[in-house]
Amino acid sequence: MSGRASRPDTRADISVRECLERRQSFLMIAGAGSGKTTSLIKALAYLGEQHGAKLKRNGQRIACITYTNVAVDEIWADVGKDALFHVSTIHSFLWEIAKPFQREIRAWVEQQIHDKIAELEEKDANPRVRAATKIKNKITIKQYQDALAMLGKVQSFRYETDRNYADGILGHSDIIKMVPQLLSEYPLLRRIVSRKYPIVFVDESQDTEKAFVESLKLIDKEEEAQFCLGFFGDQMQQIYATGIGSIAEEDGWKIIEKEENFRSSEAVLDLINRIRNDGDGLQQTDGIAALSTGEGAVPGSARLFIVPRDQDRRESLARIRRWLATQEQDPFWVDDSPEADVKVLVILHRMAADRLGFPDLFRALHDKGPNSFKTGFKEGTLWVVRPFLQTLIPLVEAVSQGNKHRVIGLLREAKSPLLTQDRLIQESNPAHHLSSINDAVIGLSSMMSPEGNTGASVKECLERVSSTDLIPLDDRIANLVSGNMTADTLSGEGEDDKAESDKKVQAIEAFLNCPAFQLWHYRGYLEGVSPFATQHGVKGAEFSRVLVVLDDEEGKHSQYSFDRLLGIAAPSSTDLKNKREGKDNSIDRTRRLFYVCCSRARKDLAVVLFSKDVGAARQKLNSTGIFNEDSMVTFDEMAL
Repeated sequence: MSGRASRPDTRADISVRECLERRQSFLMIAGAGSGKTTSLIKALAYLGEQHGAKLKRNGQRIACITYTNVAVDEIWADVGKDALFHVSTIHSFLWEIAKPFQREIRAWVEQQIHDKIAELEEKDANPRVRAATKIKNKITIKQYQDALAMLGKVQSFRYETDRNYADGILGHSDIIKMVPQLLSEYPLLRRIVSRKYPIVFVDESQDTEKAFVESLKLIDKEEEAQFCLGFFGDQMQQIYATGIGSIAEEDGWKIIEKEENFRSSEAVLDLINRIRNDGDGLQQTDGIAALSTGEGAVPGSARLFIVPRDQDRRESLARIRRWLATQEQDPFWVDDSPEADVKVLVILHRMAADRLGFPDLFRALHDKGPNSFKTGFKEGTLWVVRPFLQTLIPLVEAVSQGNKHRVIGLLREAKSPLLTQDRLIQESNPAHHLSSINDAVIGLSSMMSPEGNTGASVKECLERVSSTDLIPLDDRIANLVSGNMTADTLSGEGEDDKAESDKKVQAIEAFLNCPAFQLWHYRGYLEGVSPFATQHGVKGAEFSRVLVVLDDEEGKHSQYSFDRLLGIAAPSSTDLKNKREGKDNSIDRTRRLFYVCCSRARKDLAVVLFSKDVGAARQKLNSTGIFNEDSMVTFDEMAL
């Protein structure tokens, strides 16, 4: 191994190795920028060097479970695809250990269907349930009954993204619910896991579902002498609702605090420590200075800009970035290229869409669409946008670059009817045919200009593609173009409910009327080439310059309130009740999100608070202790 495995040891790294030798389970609490993943990789490297040969002889592996596929790839890159390690997401790991137990899986699925039918029947028995809801429930009950009847034909169950019980397919939510339940019910399954994976590491443990954590704890308790469980996480970085957050310590465990911060400048580190002070109180230290050759973190900057809500928000952000570029003598603050390493963090995708220039697309497919549309739109996988992202926009780019080879290559990849062997043989004048293809591509290119100067709609572009036979279109898209779109023609998305299908129709009608040029801005957002990102979407990332937007009015997100966190608004009665009962509340959730956002900055941080009353907000902020008076800036002060 190389890379992070060879970095200097911290006290936490040494403590982890001691636990591994004693087979003592542990919980590492590592703040942002502490090199948590480095510690995990160093632990894997140590196990491979010291115990790898013996584990392999015994047919055993070390499991390393993390939250995303990106994190999986990152860890694999460091451990070199060594077969000793099983690196995967939680869902993949759970399915790996459960899939041989097909009989138990079948019994679980059958019970789930019976439970869902009983739940719906109980709802229908309530006289206050509306007639329309009862009709919908009866349709759903019939679907579950049909699925139950089809289970006898299912030879084996498999795991995919979306469930379809009738075809023996389990979805994401099934896996995370089913496997911990099977682990809790079947001692044999627990023993198999401990024998096959005597050491299990869980990365980003604060985001792990509680049921999975509890099932691992049960294995650890029963197989203590032969099993070692290591959690690597930070409760202050728990920003997903399904995550367990803080993991309770068990008897015999070791708590390892990794206090160093190797990412942040002095100013940013000072700020995130103050944010964290009212959370769990962990205070991070300068990790760079702690290294034998380290000179310490750069000074950096961390400012709070308090600006009026009643002014143009886009222009306000631009004005702040211009001021920062001048004040810091850093032109990258006004540079939107990836090389500038500037990231503007907003709480909602909608806020990014408005600022980046695809608001109509967002409102059409996200706001008007069903849940499957919302997810697909945010990920760029929704079927109505795929032709544009995969073929049509790259095609227009190739035309603008004069790259004819790329144009032909894209058309071949898309299996264009114009380039099939039969079509080319039939053409009596190949040169004329190729010229007509070129005309069709240029015509589409002129309609899909990224500047938006043609005014063409999405539907007009699709009509052009269809009429010229440029690329084959999905049957559903062909129905859109021909005007034959109905709820029935849009079935097959895993949501057969009429209300959901009607939502699809409404969303797609709005999408077809959107200006086509907005698709370019949408693609830029998906590819991360724009400076904007959501506050949830950058967890684990880092940037030289970060601008965090705090705007309760525009965000309108009931789960968070920056005004309450910063003392500008009073806590809600629900917040006070939850706090008394020891439950999560909007202030604690917002603190964690704010910590994650601010700790993304390596050098310079700018927090922009949009406020109804700038003067009153500044006065309130002075009492929180999060921001120093000399770090606050208003537009009046920027003008001096």
